[in-house]
Amino acid sequence: MKSLFLILFIVSAKTHAATSVDLLTDFESGTQGAAINVSYWSNVTHGTASSGWYLEVADTGDWKVDTNASFSFPGGFLCGGTNYSGGTRGAKVTVNDSFFWDINVPFPSNASGGMHFMFDPPTNTLNVGYDLLTIGVSGGQSGTAQWNNAAPPFIHAHNAGTPPLAYVTPGVSYWLTWKFTSGLNFKCRIYDTNWNQVSNETTNTFGVGTMDVLTIGMNSHGTPGTQRLYYDNIVMDWTTAVYPLLPIVTAAAGATATVGSLRIGP
Repeated sequence: MKSLFLILFIVSAKTHAATSVDLLTDFESGTQGAAINVSYWSNVTHGTASSGWYLEVADTGDWKVDTNASFSFPGGFLCGGTNYSGGTRGAKVTVNDSFFWDINVPFPSNASGGMHFMFDPPTNTLNVGYDLLTIGVSGGQSGTAQWNNAAPPFIHAHNAGTPPLAYVTPGVSYWLTWKFTSGLNFKCRIYDTNWNQVSNETTNTFGVGTMDVLTIGMNSHGTPGTQRLYYDNIVMDWTTAVYPLLPIVTAAAGATATVGSLRIGP
């Protein structure tokens, strides 16, 4: 019986071992309201990429450090052999049209990622789409998770031809996780802060190609209006491309465990 218990324990420990991500931007620096610029991105980004974050488009608006934009991830994040706990700061993005940043990645044919996000209530309900996250792939292909400020607001995979990924509530934080597979698709899901899946899974079909860039920010498609978005904990994994990127959540006594497929932190 003791031997059997030992075997089961070893298997369980291996199954739930920490999995490292290749890139983490955690926004854990700066004072409330400080501007987010190129040097700031460098200070809060861990791991390796083909470039640092760089500004692609900046119309009227701004990115600032905000303690109200901070979201926690059970166990933190393991990146480059170091565990980062986060949980004190995030990014507040105020956009009148488009304002987004890029980072180049080393041309993986498979990659996955995740991030926390939250919206303030829309200032209009003109059914305008704002790109939330976009991956760029060789050959001019792209996969996009887009926020639409309709009534009610929703997230969808842009040009996927599928129903909304999820209806989202302003002022509530969510975790979006995605995966790109060359020659197959870009797909994503959304989870609440209790790690319950609150979306379907939508996909964009891809031809063969390699991913070269990740874009974060808001890019409007239609009549612009001032909107506010919050980001935190932007992660990518192109070494193992595990999907979905989720924690293992330990249940309290008497509660039902919400178990994810991946434990990012230790």
